[in-house]
Amino acid sequence: MTKKLSTIIHKNLTVILFFVFSILIEMIAVYSIEKNPFISHPWIGLGALITVSGIMVMIKSEQARLIIGLIFLILQSVFCMIMAVLYDMAGQYFDFGMLNLRNDAFGILENIPMDFVTFYTAFFFCMIFAVVTLRRRRRQLDARAHAEITSTKAVNDTKRKKDQQGISTPDTEKKSKSAGKENRNRIIAGAVIAIAGICMNATAIYQTNKNRSSFYDNLRYSTDKSVYSAYGINGNLINEFAGGLIFNDKQVMEDGKVEDFIYSEVSKPTENFGISKGNNVVVVLVESLEWFGMLKNDILPNALPLTDEQYAELFPNLTAFYNDSVVMSDFHSKEKTDISETLSILGSYPTRGYINYDYYEEEIPQTIPNILRTLYNDGYVINSYHNGRKNFYNRSTVHETYGFTHFYSAEEMYDISDQLIADGITDKEIMHDYMNEGERNLDSEMIELCKDMMFPTDKPFFTYITSITMHGMFYDRNNLEDHKEKLLSIYTDRTGSDEEALLINYLSTVMEFDKALGVMMDDLRDKGLLDHTTIILFGDHNCYYQQLSNYVKDIYDYDTKMDYSDLYLVPLMIYDENIGHQVIDKFTCTADIAPTILDLLGIRYYSNMYYGHSVFSDEESVIYSRAYSFFVDDGIVAKSLSSPLYKKSSVTDSDWADFRERGSTLVDKLEYCDQIFEGEYFSDPEHEQTFKNNMLNINQDR
Repeated sequence: MTKKLSTIIHKNLTVILFFVFSILIEMIAVYSIEKNPFISHPWIGLGALITVSGIMVMIKSEQARLIIGLIFLILQSVFCMIMAVLYDMAGQYFDFGMLNLRNDAFGILENIPMDFVTFYTAFFFCMIFAVVTLRRRRRQLDARAHAEITSTKAVNDTKRKKDQQGISTPDTEKKSKSAGKENRNRIIAGAVIAIAGICMNATAIYQTNKNRSSFYDNLRYSTDKSVYSAYGINGNLINEFAGGLIFNDKQVMEDGKVEDFIYSEVSKPTENFGISKGNNVVVVLVESLEWFGMLKNDILPNALPLTDEQYAELFPNLTAFYNDSVVMSDFHSKEKTDISETLSILGSYPTRGYINYDYYEEEIPQTIPNILRTLYNDGYVINSYHNGRKNFYNRSTVHETYGFTHFYSAEEMYDISDQLIADGITDKEIMHDYMNEGERNLDSEMIELCKDMMFPTDKPFFTYITSITMHGMFYDRNNLEDHKEKLLSIYTDRTGSDEEALLINYLSTVMEFDKALGVMMDDLRDKGLLDHTTIILFGDHNCYYQQLSNYVKDIYDYDTKMDYSDLYLVPLMIYDENIGHQVIDKFTCTADIAPTILDLLGIRYYSNMYYGHSVFSDEESVIYSRAYSFFVDDGIVAKSLSSPLYKKSSVTDSDWADFRERGSTLVDKLEYCDQIFEGEYFSDPEHEQTFKNNMLNINQDR
């Protein structure tokens, strides 16, 4: 038995090495991302690995086995490397919907942080596999050649002796039959192994994807801490493709059930309900805006050590805006730009797919622009502006779905700037195409060029502006040299560290946005619009580029003396002269922006359609991050409502219970939001008209 086992191992050593090295590469890659090499549900990835191993067993040629094994190990290493880079760069796990973002991703992949430990380890195992199998192949060929020479000599000697004795040579059929039987056994064994792997893989995928409702149960009750530790990198990759290509049937509820949920709750007016009624509205999404871009406090230990006066000198417009606005001091955002943008316009987001690519052809009547159209017809000028490329995140199409009359992109702004020169209105270029030169466009140039379109004087307007100058990476930029020189003239006690240089480059971009804000405020003031214009200004996400936010806040992992949830703490400020300056310190998030705007404008809405609440209400929201697949609350980060990744020491049992209760309400909204989009609920003209009629009914006294 031992001899037989030894023979089997010897004959299949290449396959065994492939199997072992593949598992080691997977475990090391998972460890490099999540600091835990063990996978709790490895069956999808293991099934695929067993399938490939079975196919290799069926192949007789050692050379062919080597080639197949090496190809799969290299592909596995590449996939692991890509997933590690994706996580290092953006903190995201792969999901099938990301394939729609692939072109956008290539537009921003620059100076990618490489996980060289993962890369070199995987490369090492691939090379070991190749060297060992090649050496083994060489020894087999040498042994075979020696055996053939010896066998030929022995056969000739035997034949000579038997001819001399008059004995005939025995038939060689027995040896041929033995070789044929060995081949059949090898093929059968390999086929059995491969079929077992396929069955394991298919069963695990089916069990994971068979019931969409289990996804919401997992959000409530799962104890898994992360995706890769649960399924492995390759397991998750296979599962996402299976879920996106095979298990993509939409489980649609009955229309009556969805309708009952939508219209079961109407928003409650807050003390500031309608205080901005009739106002113009400007929403400014500021790329990567952080509080350390304008001030220093205890939760920003590594912010630039400047005095309040020096910060005010460098950022005069942001400082003035802060002093005159309602400030949300505990506002958090944990999303990518496109999702933050949509949340502030729509107030919700599906958990599967991306609105910009998967649902942009649907009717979405619950966005702020579409609600304004329902209630006021053409009473508002509703446009959006972004000084980036028009097709990025498919904005040129999806913003029309959101209800904007027109989306002005960088390409159109260049044409407008050129036309002004051609018409003799100006003799110099107002907006330059810096993106074509490898730099970010300047926000101040966009506002200067478009201010008359953004802030018209003949009609009320809802204007949405998405900035770009502060987009990472943060390197020296020629078009920001003047800002940097001014900053360095004030901040003279420099340390020369790489982190400090990175922060200085970031603050140079903030100074440019500060200039843009000044252009906007001056224009509104000069036109007599400022006193009846409400301005919402917020950061779309923290400054994760080059881990700048981690450095300034001194937060690198869950084991921190700081509050980990503060990693996602960014600015939200609301300028409205009817309210003035005040600080709201309750937990707020991006999903609160849309309900807040509706509340200020005196518009009642159906609360179940929106994940958040007005910042002026007593209710607090919970973040479920579509991009990062976890919950965030004050002092809490959780993979599910039952599985905290981080809890601040001051979080009590009562706080945790409150988080779970609010989180459970949010999960209900997530499920019905998915139904609305996956079932194309409002694309039914009857459903869309019902929503519009109901909005008119609950706002009859507007």
